[in-house]
Amino acid sequence: MLQSSSTQTEYTLYAYDYSGAMSSSSDRWTKLMSSHDEAQITSRAEDLFQSQKYKKIEIQKKYFDNKKGRHQATTFKILENK
Repeated sequence: MLQSSSTQTEYTLYAYDYSGAMSSSSDRWTKLMSSHDEAQITSRAEDLFQSQKYKKIEIQKKYFDNKKGRHQATTFKILENK
């Protein structure tokens, strides 16, 4: 049953901390949480984005690709002000 745990999709929530200064040295991505529940992480991302604490929120989706025989990571959703 180890295979079933490796095939479970994981979602990771990242926030872009924007300092507002011209220097990009203080700008960075911060990992906020991970979950296997898509609805929970999407809801949390939308709440954080609406709080206007972060300029950009990104959800990464990590899953096992049976065809390639390895884990893949892809951007699932981005929330940002333009």
